Amino acid sequence: MTARALTEEENRILNEKLRSNKPDASKQSSQDEQRIADLAKLSDLQYQRCREREAEQLKIGVGALDKLVNKKRKQLARESAEQKKVEAPDPDELWRSAGHIINHPRILDLFADELRREIAGEETNGKLLYLIATSRLFDKTMHAAIKGTSAGGKSEIRKQVLQFFPPESIVALTSMTEKALIYFEGDLAHKIFSMGEAVATEEQSFQDYLLRELISEGRINHVTPQKIGDQITSVTIRKEGPVAFLVTTTKAKLHPENETRMLSLEIDDTERQTKNVLMKVAEVRGLNHPSSSIMSRGGTSSAGSKPATAMWWCLIPKRWRR
Repeated sequence: MTARALTEEENRILNEKLRSNKPDASKQSSQDEQRIADLAKLSDLQYQRCREREAEQLKIGVGALDKLVNKKRKQLARESAEQKKVEAPDPDELWRSAGHIINHPRILDLFADELRREIAGEETNGKLLYLIATSRLFDKTMHAAIKGTSAGGKSEIRKQVLQFFPPESIVALTSMTEKALIYFEGDLAHKIFSMGEAVATEEQSFQDYLLRELISEGRINHVTPQKIGDQITSVTIRKEGPVAFLVTTTKAKLHPENETRMLSLEIDDTERQTKNVLMKVAEVRGLNHPSSSIMSRGGTSSAGSKPATAMWWCLIPKRWRR
Protein backbone atom coordinates (compact mmCIF):
# COMPACT_ATOMS: atom_id res chain seq x y z
CA MET A 1 0.00 0.00 0.00
CA THR A 2 1.49 3.34 -1.06
CA ALA A 3 1.54 6.12 1.59
CA ARG A 4 -0.48 9.15 0.70
CA ALA A 5 1.47 12.33 0.19
CA LEU A 6 0.70 15.11 2.65
CA THR A 7 -1.31 17.99 1.38
CA GLU A 8 0.08 21.51 1.51
CA GLU A 9 -2.15 22.32 4.48
CA GLU A 10 -1.03 19.22 6.38
CA ASN A 11 2.63 20.07 5.74
CA ARG A 12 2.05 23.57 7.09
CA ILE A 13 0.41 22.27 10.29
CA LEU A 14 3.20 19.69 10.83
CA ASN A 15 5.97 22.27 10.40
CA GLU A 16 4.28 24.65 12.83
CA LYS A 17 3.98 21.86 15.37
CA LEU A 18 7.69 20.98 15.04
CA ARG A 19 8.72 24.62 15.40
CA SER A 20 6.55 25.06 18.49
CA ASN A 21 8.12 21.99 20.14
CA LYS A 22 11.75 23.12 19.62
CA PRO A 23 11.68 26.01 22.12
CA ASP A 24 10.15 23.73 24.78
CA ALA A 25 12.88 21.14 24.29
CA SER A 26 15.58 23.82 24.29
CA LYS A 27 14.14 25.40 27.43
CA GLN A 28 14.03 22.04 29.22
CA SER A 29 17.62 21.29 28.22
CA SER A 30 18.75 24.69 29.53
CA GLN A 31 16.96 24.08 32.82
CA ASP A 32 18.59 20.66 33.18
CA GLU A 33 22.05 22.14 32.51
CA GLN A 34 21.45 24.82 35.13
CA ARG A 35 20.34 22.20 37.64
CA ILE A 36 23.52 20.17 37.04
CA ALA A 37 25.59 23.34 37.53
CA ASP A 38 23.78 24.07 40.82
CA LEU A 39 24.43 20.54 42.04
CA ALA A 40 28.13 20.84 41.11
CA LYS A 41 28.44 23.87 43.40
CA LEU A 42 27.22 21.94 46.45
CA SER A 43 29.60 20.45 48.98
CA ASP A 44 30.07 16.66 48.91
CA LEU A 45 27.83 16.25 51.92
CA GLN A 46 25.03 18.43 50.52
CA TYR A 47 25.18 16.61 47.19
CA GLN A 48 25.00 13.18 48.79
CA ARG A 49 21.85 14.19 50.62
CA CYS A 50 19.94 15.10 47.46
CA ARG A 51 21.50 13.06 44.63
CA GLU A 52 18.85 10.31 44.54
CA ARG A 53 15.98 12.79 44.57
CA GLU A 54 17.58 14.92 41.88
CA ALA A 55 18.31 11.88 39.69
CA GLU A 56 14.66 10.86 39.90
CA GLN A 57 13.48 14.35 38.95
CA LEU A 58 15.88 14.44 35.99
CA LYS A 59 14.76 10.91 35.03
CA ILE A 60 18.29 9.51 34.91
CA GLY A 61 20.24 7.01 36.97
CA VAL A 62 22.22 8.08 40.04
CA GLY A 63 25.48 6.94 38.44
CA ALA A 64 24.77 9.02 35.34
CA LEU A 65 24.04 12.04 37.52
CA ASP A 66 27.32 11.55 39.41
CA LYS A 67 29.26 11.59 36.13
CA LEU A 68 27.49 14.74 34.92
CA VAL A 69 28.09 16.52 38.23
CA ASN A 70 31.78 15.53 38.36
CA LYS A 71 32.25 16.71 34.76
CA LYS A 72 30.60 20.02 35.59
CA ARG A 73 32.74 20.44 38.71
CA LYS A 74 35.91 20.03 36.66
CA GLN A 75 34.62 22.57 34.15
CA LEU A 76 33.80 25.07 36.91
CA ALA A 77 37.22 24.51 38.49
CA ARG A 78 38.94 25.24 35.16
CA GLU A 79 36.86 28.37 34.65
CA SER A 80 37.63 29.55 38.20
CA ALA A 81 41.35 28.95 37.66
CA GLU A 82 41.25 30.94 34.43
CA GLN A 83 39.56 33.85 36.18
CA LYS A 84 42.16 33.83 38.95
CA LYS A 85 45.07 33.91 36.55
CA VAL A 86 46.93 37.17 36.82
CA GLU A 87 48.66 38.57 33.80
CA ALA A 88 52.42 38.31 34.19
CA PRO A 89 53.78 41.70 35.27
CA ASP A 90 56.11 43.62 33.02
CA PRO A 91 59.66 43.03 34.38
CA ASP A 92 60.69 46.57 33.49
CA GLU A 93 57.71 47.99 35.37
CA LEU A 94 58.54 45.79 38.36
CA TRP A 95 62.09 47.12 38.47
CA ARG A 96 60.86 50.70 38.19
CA SER A 97 58.27 50.36 40.97
CA ALA A 98 60.06 47.95 43.34
CA GLY A 99 63.72 48.25 42.43
CA HIS A 100 64.61 49.86 45.76
CA ILE A 101 63.17 46.79 47.53
CA ILE A 102 64.61 44.17 45.16
CA ASN A 103 68.11 45.61 45.36
CA HIS A 104 68.06 46.31 49.09
CA PRO A 105 70.52 44.08 51.02
CA ARG A 106 68.19 43.89 54.06
CA ILE A 107 64.61 43.72 52.87
CA LEU A 108 63.28 42.75 56.31
CA ASP A 109 64.63 46.00 57.68
CA LEU A 110 62.49 47.89 55.15
CA PHE A 111 59.48 45.94 56.38
CA ALA A 112 60.39 46.73 59.99
CA ASP A 113 60.59 50.45 59.14
CA GLU A 114 57.05 50.34 57.76
CA LEU A 115 55.72 48.30 60.68
CA ARG A 116 57.32 50.71 63.15
CA ARG A 117 54.95 53.44 61.98
CA GLU A 118 52.07 51.67 63.76
CA ILE A 119 53.70 49.22 66.20
CA ALA A 120 56.00 50.17 69.05
CA GLY A 121 58.84 47.70 69.54
CA GLU A 122 58.19 44.03 68.69
CA GLU A 123 60.54 44.26 65.69
CA THR A 124 61.78 40.68 65.99
CA ASN A 125 58.27 39.25 66.37
CA GLY A 126 57.09 41.36 63.44
CA LYS A 127 59.84 40.07 61.15
CA LEU A 128 59.20 36.46 62.19
CA LEU A 129 55.47 36.79 61.56
CA TYR A 130 56.15 38.26 58.12
CA LEU A 131 58.40 35.31 57.20
CA ILE A 132 55.90 32.79 58.57
CA ALA A 133 53.04 34.33 56.58
CA THR A 134 55.21 34.38 53.43
CA SER A 135 55.88 30.64 53.85
CA ARG A 136 52.27 30.03 52.73
CA LEU A 137 53.67 29.94 49.19
CA PHE A 138 55.80 26.87 49.93
CA ASP A 139 54.84 23.20 50.17
CA LYS A 140 56.24 23.12 53.72
CA THR A 141 54.87 26.05 55.68
CA MET A 142 55.59 27.60 59.09
CA HIS A 143 53.20 28.34 61.95
CA ALA A 144 53.17 30.51 65.07
CA ALA A 145 51.36 31.00 68.36
CA ILE A 146 51.49 34.61 69.55
CA LYS A 147 51.39 34.52 73.35
CA GLY A 148 50.91 37.21 75.94
CA THR A 149 48.69 38.72 78.59
CA SER A 150 45.25 40.06 77.82
CA ALA A 151 45.39 43.44 76.02
CA GLY A 152 49.13 43.01 75.56
CA GLY A 153 49.08 43.69 71.81
CA LYS A 154 48.95 40.13 70.41
CA SER A 155 46.06 40.76 68.05
CA GLU A 156 47.34 44.18 67.03
CA ILE A 157 50.72 42.94 65.78
CA ARG A 158 49.05 40.06 63.95
CA LYS A 159 46.60 42.45 62.31
CA GLN A 160 49.27 44.94 61.30
CA VAL A 161 51.56 42.29 59.78
CA LEU A 162 48.67 40.85 57.76
CA GLN A 163 48.13 44.31 56.25
CA PHE A 164 51.19 43.58 54.09
CA PHE A 165 49.52 40.59 52.37
CA PRO A 166 46.76 40.36 49.73
CA PRO A 167 43.29 40.00 51.35
CA GLU A 168 42.53 36.99 49.14
CA SER A 169 45.49 35.17 50.72
CA ILE A 170 44.07 35.45 54.25
CA VAL A 171 41.41 33.38 56.00
CA ALA A 172 40.77 35.26 59.25
CA LEU A 173 38.48 33.89 61.98
CA THR A 174 37.81 35.12 65.50
CA SER A 175 37.06 31.58 66.66
CA MET A 176 35.51 28.38 65.31
CA THR A 177 33.68 25.30 66.52
CA GLU A 178 35.45 21.96 66.64
CA LYS A 179 34.18 20.76 63.21
CA ALA A 180 34.26 24.11 61.41
CA LEU A 181 37.37 23.21 59.40
CA ILE A 182 35.64 20.15 57.91
CA TYR A 183 32.69 22.11 56.59
CA PHE A 184 34.56 25.29 55.67
CA GLU A 185 33.37 26.19 52.16
CA GLY A 186 36.34 28.32 51.09
CA ASP A 187 39.73 27.32 49.72
CA LEU A 188 42.57 26.87 52.22
CA ALA A 189 45.45 25.91 49.93
CA HIS A 190 48.45 28.26 50.33
CA LYS A 191 46.50 30.66 52.52
CA ILE A 192 47.34 32.38 55.79
CA PHE A 193 44.95 30.82 58.31
CA SER A 194 44.64 33.38 61.09
CA MET A 195 42.62 32.61 64.23
CA GLY A 196 41.85 35.14 66.92
CA GLU A 197 42.11 33.19 70.14
CA ALA A 198 43.00 29.62 71.02
CA VAL A 199 40.77 28.20 73.74
CA ALA A 200 41.25 25.14 75.92
CA THR A 201 37.97 23.30 76.45
CA GLU A 202 37.24 19.62 76.10
CA GLU A 203 35.06 20.40 73.08
CA GLN A 204 38.12 21.78 71.25
CA SER A 205 40.16 18.55 71.38
CA PHE A 206 38.85 17.46 67.97
CA GLN A 207 39.61 20.92 66.57
CA ASP A 208 43.19 20.57 67.82
CA TYR A 209 43.45 17.25 66.00
CA LEU A 210 42.16 18.73 62.72
CA LEU A 211 44.56 21.68 63.00
CA ARG A 212 47.42 19.28 63.68
CA GLU A 213 46.58 17.29 60.55
CA LEU A 214 46.31 20.45 58.45
CA ILE A 215 49.65 21.72 59.81
CA SER A 216 51.54 18.42 59.52
CA GLU A 217 50.01 16.71 56.49
CA GLY A 218 48.84 19.76 54.57
CA ARG A 219 45.32 18.36 54.19
CA ILE A 220 42.30 16.99 56.04
CA ASN A 221 40.52 13.77 55.02
CA HIS A 222 37.43 13.25 57.16
CA VAL A 223 35.07 10.32 56.67
CA THR A 224 31.58 10.77 58.06
CA PRO A 225 28.50 8.48 57.91
CA GLN A 226 25.54 9.87 55.98
CA LYS A 227 22.03 8.46 55.78
CA ILE A 228 20.69 8.44 52.23
CA GLY A 229 17.23 6.98 51.99
CA ASP A 230 17.24 3.79 54.05
CA GLN A 231 20.99 3.25 53.79
CA ILE A 232 24.01 4.55 55.70
CA THR A 233 26.94 5.41 53.45
CA SER A 234 30.39 6.87 54.12
CA VAL A 235 31.22 10.28 52.68
CA THR A 236 34.81 11.59 52.54
CA ILE A 237 35.28 15.31 53.00
CA ARG A 238 38.64 16.66 51.82
CA LYS A 239 40.19 20.02 52.62
CA GLU A 240 43.48 20.74 50.89
CA GLY A 241 46.31 22.82 52.34
CA PRO A 242 48.97 23.72 53.08
CA VAL A 243 48.38 26.78 55.25
CA ALA A 244 50.51 29.12 57.33
CA PHE A 245 48.71 29.07 60.67
CA LEU A 246 48.73 32.03 63.08
CA VAL A 247 46.91 32.09 66.41
CA THR A 248 46.94 34.31 69.50
CA THR A 249 46.52 33.04 73.04
CA THR A 250 46.81 34.11 76.66
CA LYS A 251 47.81 30.57 77.63
CA ALA A 252 51.42 29.72 78.34
CA LYS A 253 51.03 26.40 76.53
CA LEU A 254 48.70 25.03 73.85
CA HIS A 255 47.99 21.39 73.06
CA PRO A 256 51.43 19.76 73.45
CA GLU A 257 51.30 18.00 70.06
CA ASN A 258 50.33 21.25 68.32
CA GLU A 259 52.88 23.28 70.27
CA THR A 260 55.80 21.27 68.88
CA ARG A 261 54.73 22.17 65.34
CA MET A 262 54.64 25.94 65.92
CA LEU A 263 56.93 28.79 66.89
CA SER A 264 56.00 30.41 70.22
CA LEU A 265 56.32 34.19 70.04
CA GLU A 266 56.11 36.01 73.38
CA ILE A 267 54.73 39.56 73.40
CA ASP A 268 56.78 42.07 75.40
CA ASP A 269 54.75 43.27 78.40
CA THR A 270 57.51 45.08 80.33
CA GLU A 271 57.10 48.59 81.72
CA ARG A 272 59.45 49.91 79.06
CA GLN A 273 57.26 48.44 76.30
CA THR A 274 54.13 49.89 77.90
CA LYS A 275 55.83 53.30 77.77
CA ASN A 276 56.71 52.79 74.10
CA VAL A 277 53.14 51.80 73.28
CA LEU A 278 51.64 54.86 74.96
CA MET A 279 54.15 57.13 73.24
CA LYS A 280 53.31 55.54 69.89
CA VAL A 281 49.56 55.97 70.47
CA ALA A 282 50.12 59.61 71.40
CA GLU A 283 52.26 60.08 68.30
CA VAL A 284 50.01 58.39 65.77
CA ARG A 285 46.53 58.91 67.23
CA GLY A 286 47.03 61.99 69.37
CA LEU A 287 48.69 63.98 66.59
CA ASN A 288 46.08 62.79 64.09
CA HIS A 289 48.75 61.71 61.61
CA PRO A 290 47.96 59.00 59.07
CA SER A 291 50.38 56.13 59.51
CA SER A 292 52.07 56.85 56.18
CA SER A 293 53.09 60.33 57.35
CA ILE A 294 54.78 59.29 60.59
CA MET A 295 58.48 59.56 59.81
CA SER A 296 59.73 60.41 63.31
CA ARG A 297 58.44 61.12 66.80
CA GLY A 298 59.27 64.78 66.37
CA GLY A 299 56.65 65.52 63.73
CA THR A 300 54.52 68.65 63.98
CA SER A 301 50.83 68.34 64.69
CA SER A 302 48.20 68.96 62.05
CA ALA A 303 45.64 71.72 62.36
CA GLY A 304 43.18 71.20 65.16
CA SER A 305 45.11 68.36 66.80
CA LYS A 306 46.27 70.17 69.96
CA PRO A 307 43.35 69.10 72.21
CA ALA A 308 43.87 65.44 71.28
CA THR A 309 47.62 65.74 71.80
CA ALA A 310 47.12 67.31 75.23
CA MET A 311 44.68 64.55 76.21
CA TRP A 312 47.12 61.75 75.32
CA TRP A 313 50.05 63.61 76.91
CA CYS A 314 48.17 63.87 80.21
CA LEU A 315 47.67 60.11 80.23
CA ILE A 316 51.41 59.43 80.00
CA PRO A 317 53.15 59.24 83.41
CA LYS A 318 55.54 62.14 84.02
CA ARG A 319 58.57 59.87 84.38
CA TRP A 320 57.99 58.61 80.81
CA ARG A 321 57.68 62.00 79.16
CA ARG A 322 60.58 63.26 77.09
